[in-house]
Amino acid sequence: VIPVPVTSVVDFNFFIIKLYQVLDESLRPDVRKWKPGMQLPAPLMEVAEVFHHEYEEFETLRNKLAAHEDGDAAWELSRAYRSLIGVDHIAAGDAPTWLRLQKAILEKLSGALEQIIPIYQRHLGGAEDNLAH
Repeated sequence: VIPVPVTSVVDFNFFIIKLYQVLDESLRPDVRKWKPGMQLPAPLMEVAEVFHHEYEEFETLRNKLAAHEDGDAAWELSRAYRSLIGVDHIAAGDAPTWLRLQKAILEKLSGALEQIIPIYQRHLGGAEDNLAH
């Protein structure tokens, strides 16, 4: 169960953890641990590149939000917030801004998925029915 819409830092933290479990932890280990320069079979290489490019803020939010008191974590969170919604800080109970952040991260991840679908279609001969397999 993912809280939609989020109304606080607590809701957002729960949301980002659950979304991370669904999207990241369900990836194959070789795609999940991929780093630039590593080789993977097609189409996994392209998929890994898209995910890792689009996941930067997502991973920062997942890994640093609980540790926001740490100076480095606060700086990284500020950078992620700025990149996604143009603010440096979000107050714990600022429901409208947490909701804006939730929407921004979902839009970004949706964009990543939209990039990945054609990759699989190309490698599966364009047959959309094969995507489920």
